[in-house]
Amino acid sequence: MLKTTLITAGPFETNTYVLQNTDTGDAVLVDPCCDFDRVTDIVDRELQARVQAILITHGHFDHNFGAGFFEDKYAVPVYMNHRDIELVEMLKPKALMWGFAESDFRQPSRYTDLRDGDRLEPGGIGIRVLEAPGHSRGSLVYVTDAGAFCGDVIFRLSIGRYDFEGGNREELMESISSKILTLPDDTPLYPGHGEVTTVGFERLANPYIRDCIS
Repeated sequence: MLKTTLITAGPFETNTYVLQNTDTGDAVLVDPCCDFDRVTDIVDRELQARVQAILITHGHFDHNFGAGFFEDKYAVPVYMNHRDIELVEMLKPKALMWGFAESDFRQPSRYTDLRDGDRLEPGGIGIRVLEAPGHSRGSLVYVTDAGAFCGDVIFRLSIGRYDFEGGNREELMESISSKILTLPDDTPLYPGHGEVTTVGFERLANPYIRDCIS
């Protein structure tokens, strides 16, 4: 059985998720945020989870600020898409710009590249990888039995911004149409910000994606 725990923190109220296999205690971290102590307390004390991997949905600093810290802490691989490496290289100046101390920032030692259709099974947690560009070039969606972790591709009643570097409206809408709306309607969507939603709700109610529906 899979259990999803939501942790929201940081100046952009970014969502970090702990996806845990309750049968084994193994878990993955999705988009680890800047509140190291809080995430550590929940993972180690509350959930007593054994982290097996770190999954990054895209390269914006608020979604992987904690990747280096937790890579060191748990000695696990960090996964993302190679097309967002340029964004990752901007993490330190972005973090300093938003008032974080240089000592708070730790660049991951390496990233393992993921491509569309890849499958992972860290700690017995089955994960299917979908490339979903548009918010950034390397945006990924991680599909699991618990739902889809979609980063900033889609939100409850909204969509990701496409005016940042690497963003593209046409690509974003195509990603939503071909990668999100093709999932079963009862699939939970775990976004990078805001409330959890479902594919079916967004199909019916999201005003930004009506053009995606044939």
